[in-house]
Amino acid sequence: MFWDIDQFGNVFAHRRRSGPEADSTPPPLGTQNSGRLVDITFDAIFISRDGCCIDANTAAAEIFGYRRGECVGRGELEFFSRREREYLRAAMKSASGGPYKTKGRRRDGSEFDIEIRFTTISREEGDIRAVAVHDISEHTRAQAALKESEDRLRLALEAADEGIWDWNLSNGTAYFSARCYTMLGYCPGELEPSRAVWRRLAHPEDQKKIQDVVSKNVARDKPFDVKFRLKTKGGQWKWIWGRGRVVEKDGNGRPARVVGAYVDIDSHKALEAELRQSRRRAEAATQAKTRFLANMSHEIRTPLNGVLGMLQLLQMTELTSEQEELVQTAIESSGRLGALLSDIL
Repeated sequence: MFWDIDQFGNVFAHRRRSGPEADSTPPPLGTQNSGRLVDITFDAIFISRDGCCIDANTAAAEIFGYRRGECVGRGELEFFSRREREYLRAAMKSASGGPYKTKGRRRDGSEFDIEIRFTTISREEGDIRAVAVHDISEHTRAQAALKESEDRLRLALEAADEGIWDWNLSNGTAYFSARCYTMLGYCPGELEPSRAVWRRLAHPEDQKKIQDVVSKNVARDKPFDVKFRLKTKGGQWKWIWGRGRVVEKDGNGRPARVVGAYVDIDSHKALEAELRQSRRRAEAATQAKTRFLANMSHEIRTPLNGVLGMLQLLQMTELTSEQEELVQTAIESSGRLGALLSDIL
């Protein structure tokens, strides 16, 4: 947060005046405390005349790596990146301006992110310029780290193909990520982001199940998951796997915020249905095979048993030794055929 740069300019202008031309009126911030107030600010303050620094506060020396006295006498643009100087020179031709985000240059040549404001003040001894510099390098690094973290989360969510939702129980508002919309065929933000609107998309047969699972587990502060159908923009029903948990409570310990994810499992459900159908077809084929084999066994064994019975009766009649041998061979062959049928059928 910048101090009032106009008041700083007035303070330094007053501090630089002396002798008969000095104004006896105290500066806006007070004669005795003006320097002290300027020095306790965390922002760097430079005062320059004709492009040359004539004063600077303690923060300016510390931020830019100088001893305080070393700032005086240097060109006012020496404290900024060489790449930015022409741009700043043109900008400073106006009476005042900013904030401008640019690069500061320390004594050791390293550069850092800053934000500046400036104002030009007309005095009898000449125009002077007050420049306030705010070091935003930590803020810039924090923003970069936050963006990197957000990018990683976005990439992870895209890879997982999940839609994220955030439900504020205190005021009933909700947030749904872009994937929540697109998995149902809508453009991001096309539906009102409220639980009531999304609840109406649920299949009538699933609404009570959703309500029971969510209410029960939120009240117990437990994670929950439930599979249900939502209506797409085209009017079809799509299977969704919803998961969530309480992430925030109010001052009385009651659930105040629930966060979760939606996953499109429609293809999984279709695969499950196909597998069930395949299983039913396989079971039906197995039953048909069993019936066929039973019928075949009956149809083959009945005449075979008849042949074996006739051979056994023939064996009891008077036969020559050669005939007995032939009948015995036929009986044994019939027996082996029957055993083979038992193994196969």
